[in-house]
Amino acid sequence: MPTTTLTLPTKKKSEISEYDFNESTKEVIGGIHIIKAIKELVTESEDDSCMTCVQKIDVDVFINLTNEEAVEIGAIHNSRQKQKKLNFQDKVTMCRKVHNENSEDWKKKAVCLLKCVSYEKATPQSCCTVLSVAGYSEAEYEATQALFRHFDDEGGNSRSFPQNLFRELQGVENKIKYLRQAYGTNGLKEARRCRTEKVGQLYKNFFCTAVQEDSWELAQKEYPEGCKQVERIAESENGKIRKYIPTELIELAEKCNNFESIEDCVQINIVIEKNGKKFENSKIKEIISKYQKKILKEIQETKDHENEQ
Repeated sequence: MPTTTLTLPTKKKSEISEYDFNESTKEVIGGIHIIKAIKELVTESEDDSCMTCVQKIDVDVFINLTNEEAVEIGAIHNSRQKQKKLNFQDKVTMCRKVHNENSEDWKKKAVCLLKCVSYEKATPQSCCTVLSVAGYSEAEYEATQALFRHFDDEGGNSRSFPQNLFRELQGVENKIKYLRQAYGTNGLKEARRCRTEKVGQLYKNFFCTAVQEDSWELAQKEYPEGCKQVERIAESENGKIRKYIPTELIELAEKCNNFESIEDCVQINIVIEKNGKKFENSKIKEIISKYQKKILKEIQETKDHENEQ
């Protein structure tokens, strides 16, 4: 079987000790698919004498490589072979190995590697989804690999796993629940669910801010019907993320937080003494009455101006 000689520095055979070769950990970094195919062929035809010709192959051996060097050598080897184009899973796996080197500029190195292998227009922006997955925590990456393995086993490893789910998971704290739920699928359903929940959380945060509540739980206690309507509005969006908050949601927040509700639920008892004189609630109410109409008028004029625009 022909081999590809890589023009990279390596030790001469005389410089490799018997211990280095026999006891050290060995890993295939180029020609992985060929090795896998040979193993399957030999296993299926154990009694076929013709199979002996493929059980021994010539290889190039590299000693004491870092993960980054191993990835680069494997990439150079693959780029010289007539083989399938790298899919999404391949790119993630390659960048993960660079990430594991714990280099501060690992993303820059990973993009350069993708660019020289098979993705000529690779930039940090165009590779942001690949890089985000490559930078997952150990638990998140393990769940991702489980997704990839099942996907490859079901349909062959030539297809790319859809990136939709991983795009939606960028910025999401609890990625694990979506990754585990997506196992055995192509992730599209979980991507839609994630997007819908992100929209719902956005609307909940807006409503809490508008009604001046510190949490959604407190808002539900104070405005139970209003919160139900917020959830209904979010569901009706079907995961569509708007540039602006829907008018229906703004009007709902205003209705729950109008002047009448504040006046009904808040009482202020103030007594001010100055130069022997007392100013109590009755005087304060006069001040409120004097300026309330003016304030409401200015608010209405502002709203009318915004509607005209």
